[in-house]
Amino acid sequence: MGILTKVISASPIENLKLLELAGESAEGVIYPRLKFDPTKPTEIYKKFAKVFKDKYGISPGIAAAYSYDAASLLLYSIELGGIKGEQIQKIMSKVRNYEGVTRFFSFDENGDAIRETELFIVKNRKFVPLKIN
Repeated sequence: MGILTKVISASPIENLKLLELAGESAEGVIYPRLKFDPTKPTEIYKKFAKVFKDKYGISPGIAAAYSYDAASLLLYSIELGGIKGEQIQKIMSKVRNYEGVTRFFSFDENGDAIRETELFIVKNRKFVPLKIN
């Protein structure tokens, strides 16, 4: 299509199928990713990955890990506060340093997640940290 501008995306772009389908067109795509590195797994992540692989026959991708954390935190909040939206929000707004498979996170009083992120870029058909000078 002749688009020459930088493309900025969200972290679910980090998928090997993207590199396979988009090929050279994916080069230079920039996206934020939580400071979570499955190549340096925690014990919690190792347990999650083993159960996932045993059940589905493949290693979990980053989206599976994020989804697992979201569902776990939702169930945790329901257990502590109830099933209504305002009850869940009240519990989540008090969460500090919740340790999930994608590391630690907290929420502020507005319900926004507080997580460390870093920028990545597609370079030579790989997802690599973006070095900003």
